[in-house]
Amino acid sequence: MKVRVDVGKFPSAARRIVLDWYRWQEAYVRVMGKQLGGPPIPMATPEYSFWLATPPFMERGELRLGIGGMHHYVIETAEGWRLDQAERNDRRPVVELRNFPDMEKFLLCLMGEAAYKGDYTQAPYYRWYEQGVAPGVTLQPVDPQNEYSPVYLIVEGEPQGSTRQSEAISFSHPLLMTYEEIETLYRSKIPSEMFTIDVVPIDD
Repeated sequence: MKVRVDVGKFPSAARRIVLDWYRWQEAYVRVMGKQLGGPPIPMATPEYSFWLATPPFMERGELRLGIGGMHHYVIETAEGWRLDQAERNDRRPVVELRNFPDMEKFLLCLMGEAAYKGDYTQAPYYRWYEQGVAPGVTLQPVDPQNEYSPVYLIVEGEPQGSTRQSEAISFSHPLLMTYEEIETLYRSKIPSEMFTIDVVPIDD
């Protein structure tokens, strides 16, 4: 099946993660034992009924997309990029990163993790957490006086972003990897038949 995606609606830097969303959403749906293009869901858009999630779109300058049953929002800030997550209208920040390529990696990890639903112990994120902070990355509390403070991810003396500590421990590993390396790792334990669609970018 071919899926045509109008990438012209998105900033050029976001187009790769937008296209990959469709591939990983198919895998997520199949892992859940469901199929794309099921019957219409009451009160849902045709797109949601087909994908069982909200496909990527831009609104108010934010990249919005559904991953693992949650709504996600990528926002450009004065310091870089922030990812918010919302469930039942409860929207909260998840991570702030200085560079968009690192935000790409974070989103790719979220999409990849969703495809391991039911067997998280095999997922890279789980194993990265078990390994502890990656060599080459240090964590430093944003507010040393607060026991539950988010932490900075520091590489070569420079903060690359901040998130809660448990998230930072796992993400310290893909932070040092390329996008392609992360994608290969996530796909390595998922049957190839979970990825069947041909995503075709168009630019109107």
